[in-house]
Formats: sequence, C-alpha cells, structure tokens
Amino acid sequence: MAITVAGIDISLLVPALLPHSTAIISLAFVPPASRTLRLVLALTTVALCLRAIFLRPRDTFTSGNLAEYLSAVALHTSCYLLILNVSPPVSAETTGAKLQWGLNAIFSPRMGVHIDRLDPPDMTRLHFLARRAIVAGLTWIVYSHLSSGILLPGEIYVEDWDPAHDSLIAQLRAGTLTLRASHIRLALTIFVHFGAALVLTCAHSACALIAVGIFGSPHLAWPPLFGRPSEAYTLQRWYSRFWHKLSRKAFTLHAAVLTAWIPAPAVRRAMVALLSFAISGMMHTVAAWKPGPCQSVAPLWTFCCFGVVVLLEQAVIVMYKRLHTGLGLRWTRQERFFWRVVGYCWMAFSWVEVGTRPTYAAARCHIEHEGG
Repeated sequence: MAITVAGIDISLLVPALLPHSTAIISLAFVPPASRTLRLVLALTTVALCLRAIFLRPRDTFTSGNLAEYLSAVALHTSCYLLILNVSPPVSAETTGAKLQWGLNAIFSPRMGVHIDRLDPPDMTRLHFLARRAIVAGLTWIVYSHLSSGILLPGEIYVEDWDPAHDSLIAQLRAGTLTLRASHIRLALTIFVHFGAALVLTCAHSACALIAVGIFGSPHLAWPPLFGRPSEAYTLQRWYSRFWHKLSRKAFTLHAAVLTAWIPAPAVRRAMVALLSFAISGMMHTVAAWKPGPCQSVAPLWTFCCFGVVVLLEQAVIVMYKRLHTGLGLRWTRQERFFWRVVGYCWMAFSWVEVGTRPTYAAARCHIEHEGG
C-alpha cells in the first residue's frame, strides 16, 4: 500500500532499509581479514537489493530511480567489501565513528575518484547546510514541474509515438518534420537526461543534510554530486567531468577484474571502458524491469553503444592531435573554441536524435499492450 508524504511514496523506501543497514554494518565492523564473512555479506546485500527492486511498484518514475540507486548500492558494496577491501580508518575508534564512515561510504559512494567540482574551502557548516537545503528544494520543485509535462505541447496523442517520429533526421530528410514533433522531442530530451540529474541532486543534498546536520559528518566530505555542464562536450567528458561518479569505481574495478588476463595494456583499457558501460547497462536494465511484454534490454544495448562511441571519440581526438602536432600547428583559442562548439552540437545531436528513441518504443508498446 502506498504511503505518501509531501507527494513522495515513502513505502518505496521501506524495502531499501535492510540492504542499506547490512551494507553499512558490514563496512563498519567486518575486518578485511574476514574474507569469507565479507563475501557472504556482500552477496546478502546484493540479494536484498534485488529483492527490493523486484518487489517495488513499477508505475512511477520515482520507483525507477530508486531501483537504479539500489542496483548501485549492490555494485559498490561488492566493490568495497571484496575488491577494494576497505575498512574504517584508524582514527575511527568508536562505534559511532565507524558507523558514520560506513554511512558516508554508502550514501556518498565516490571513494577513490577525482571530484571535478568542490565547494569553496572556506565554506562554513551553516553555509553548507543552507546551500544544500536550497538545492534540495529547488531541484525537487523543478523535477516535479518537468514530470508533470509542463514542457510538452498540451495533450499527447497516439500519433505522436508513430515509428516515423523515431528519427528527427529521417523526418527532416523526408520533409515531414513539424514544430510539434520537434517540441515533443526536445521536451523528452530534457526530461530523460536531466530529470534523473535533478532527482539524484535532490536525494544527494537530502543525504548530505542528514549526514552533516544530524550525524556530524564533515561537510567537506559531501562535495556537489555533478560537475559543470560546460565540460560535457564529448560523451566521454559527459561521464567523466559532468555526470555523477556514484559507483564509478564499482564499474571500472569489476571490469578490471574481468579483463586482468589481457596482456596488452591498450586493449585492456579499451575493454575496461566497454565492460564498464555494459555493467552500467545491465544495472539500468534490471532497474527498469517489469513483468509483461514491454520488458526490453534497450538500456543494455544503449550503454554498450555508449562504450563504443567513447572509444571512437577518443580515437578521433588522438588522431587529430597527432596530425596537428605533425603539421607543426599551434593551438589557438579560436580553434579550441570552435571544437568545443562542435562538441556541444555533437552531444545535443546524440541526446536528441538517439537518446530518446527507447522512449518512443516503450510508449508504443505501452499503448499496444496496456492501452495507455
């Protein structure tokens, strides 16, 4: 039964409490030498996360975000306990200090990754709490308006999901592109690719308020979740400079374990990138799972394609830099600005043209089989 508080179904959070508690206690109190116990607890956490994912309601976007988050908890708990084999620092002598460390590790799982965007070093605790409270409130308000369809052009009809609308480029070439189709595609692009960012920012700010305001965690341990959007002018930079780095080590280290047998370093690095995106795709596929004919593996294929695109981007960039150097040309501010603009156009094209295609396919399936 749904339990709604301030428009949020908090019953979705109840199944998530047990895996979180298991993960925090495991990290805080099970020493690295207890490998067998850590393995058992890691598998238990994964099983509890999967149970919460498959038992949750599947008719809201919020429940989908919660499922992705639980998948990430399972991944990075396994990474912390089994691969990194981390434990509380020596300075964490008391039970409370160990629990606080475990709480930070689970709710801000960016251990071992470079953070591109930091709060000012002179920020006070009160200033931090006020800023995070404002961010949490504003992001939730904006997300609520986006999810209500405020950007869409009024009513959406069955015809708007026609297969002919899957590609804006195809419509443009055929001369059938309309302002309405462009409007819908732009609204979906903003919601699909920035709606998740808003929800995650809101949740991370709320966790920061609890950790710092109630449990006394150092506020410098809770930097902003996302980097600067201006840095996202390639797909690789979108994920490495702008997008959150939650569980990034869990993806790359699991992939590194699977590719450790490859002798060539360059090939191994490429395979780590491909497998990292594949693991992310599997995570999103599991999170999006629901019974019925509309279940698909589109997220898996989408993220696998992202991995290939990132490798192709890097190959083009390396070849251009070598050509540039070989011709003895100097880098100028104008040239750098030009290629950054090209990169922004490339990213906009990627998200608008390709990134929302699964949404159209899912909508058609929903209409056909569920009468939505």
